[in-house]
Amino acid sequence: QIGLVGESMGAATSLMTAILQPSIKIIWADSPFRDAPEVLGEQAGALGFPSFVVSGALVWAQVLANDNIVEASPMQGAASLAENDQSVYLITCVEDQIVNPHHAHDLYADYQAAGVDVQFWELDCTDHATGILFAPDEYVERLSAFLGDYFASVLPDA
Repeated sequence: QIGLVGESMGAATSLMTAILQPSIKIIWADSPFRDAPEVLGEQAGALGFPSFVVSGALVWAQVLANDNIVEASPMQGAASLAENDQSVYLITCVEDQIVNPHHAHDLYADYQAAGVDVQFWELDCTDHATGILFAPDEYVERLSAFLGDYFASVLPDA
């Protein structure tokens, strides 16, 4: 019985890993993106770059490193998470400027629609992945409860 905790790229990576590995049963995902090309395009646009720069970079990543970033999408595995009885807790900051909060909102909606056991928490923080700094006590309480509830249900009494 495995649980993962990830933040930002680590949150998206944790979700994608869980999609491929059914033994991962719970995922705490703080500020994940829903789709790599989309978040890269949004970040490029915010920095004033045209969208074709991202498209070109994705092609070169595929050609030079055989790295298909287009496949990096936690959204594509909602059915697997539901089928494998995996639980997800999504966290986002309401004014995140790095990974727009719509990514967590969209993941939440897609996961709910697929039947994933998913929880969602949006904090009133303004910086990327700063929920733990904005509300440290509540953050730790929620994380502890999420992990504790799951592991208490699967581990034998000590």
